[in-house]
Amino acid sequence: MDSCQNCGAVLREVAGFCPSCGTQVTAASGMPPAGPTPPPGIQPPTAPGAPRPTEPPAPPGAMPPAPPGVQPAPGAPPQAFMPPPPAKKGMGKGCMIAIVVSVLVIVLIVAAVIVGALFFVKAITAPADVANHYVRSINEGNLTAAFDDLTTQTQNQVTKAGFDKKMSTFKGNISKWFTSNINVTNGKATIVMDLNFTDGSKATWDMTLIKQDGKYKILNVTPR
Repeated sequence: MDSCQNCGAVLREVAGFCPSCGTQVTAASGMPPAGPTPPPGIQPPTAPGAPRPTEPPAPPGAMPPAPPGVQPAPGAPPQAFMPPPPAKKGMGKGCMIAIVVSVLVIVLIVAAVIVGALFFVKAITAPADVANHYVRSINEGNLTAAFDDLTTQTQNQVTKAGFDKKMSTFKGNISKWFTSNINVTNGKATIVMDLNFTDGSKATWDMTLIKQDGKYKILNVTPR
């Protein structure tokens, strides 16, 4: 066994300091005494440039270790890595504009068709309404209203007195009347009016109407 070079106290072989005076001593072999044994679980530091000990590979199915500073919650089961869901793509601005324009075009087309249909129906029904009003007024004995359905030119030709005398014979004698044909061209309408009388007889009146002050008026009535 060695002895302390300062105080001569007996030293243990593994002693690095004298237990008597505390002086650092050197082992007999000339090598510095071994340092204290590190506690279990702590690896001694490696010299600069020395290879670091490799960790044993993880068993199959084990999760990769958490990055430094991140610790899993105690008792929490390992979570499998899930990729983020793909982002939903919205409708492009150009597509939205195209849809809006298409809807507007369809609406305009439908509106144009409706307006055209109404104009056509009105163009057909307007002269027919005047012809029906004329016959109804005669059958009801309202000869003044029937006379007002005539154009000014026709009124001047037949006169009110002559019209009343001629048409009074039809009062209450028309059981049924209807238009069988209507033709409208450039503000002029021709109507075929079929009449049934209370005595069982029938007649057909060819009626010509023209516009006067924006309204259809009867120019002439020709019985067949």
